[in-house]
Amino acid sequence: MKKTTIIGKKQILMVAMVLALGAAVWLNVRYATDGTDYSATSSVADEDLGNAKYVANASVVTEDDYFTTAKKEREQQREEELKTIKKTLNDQKSTESQKKLAAETTTKITNRMEQESAIESLVTAKGFKKVIAVLSDDSCSVVVQSEDELQKSASAQIVDIVSSVTKIKLENIKIVTVK
Repeated sequence: MKKTTIIGKKQILMVAMVLALGAAVWLNVRYATDGTDYSATSSVADEDLGNAKYVANASVVTEDDYFTTAKKEREQQREEELKTIKKTLNDQKSTESQKKLAAETTTKITNRMEQESAIESLVTAKGFKKVIAVLSDDSCSVVVQSEDELQKSASAQIVDIVSSVTKIKLENIKIVTVK
């Protein structure tokens, strides 16, 4: 009699990927918003209801806002990568090794997104208003907004945060300041 398993390695891997993707989406929603409460009621008179008005959004990218532009470009690049991976996973012609590589790449991307978000949050908690972390396989660049040159203690804190979150060697961590 052949014994069938309901939960196998493939199912566990798929659940782990779905959970990682869900966590990445949650982190993106959590940290990508600017904190503006758009659900508040307005005091517009009834006669103005229905009239179209232009409403400026606080997250509109200006030409000189490096941080907003860089984050937006990073998100667009990741979306394109994930679309390509999804096509590979859904393609009937893809081999098992291609699908396995696509699943590993998805996990790698979501882990990188989580790490970048964690670095940005922790560095922001140290008092920097604008931060962006850019991870690669073996290096990390952290761009912070600072009017003055960074103190050695601030640089050490940033390097410590990056190395504790990513396990990247100290010599592969770069800090760039933008005024």
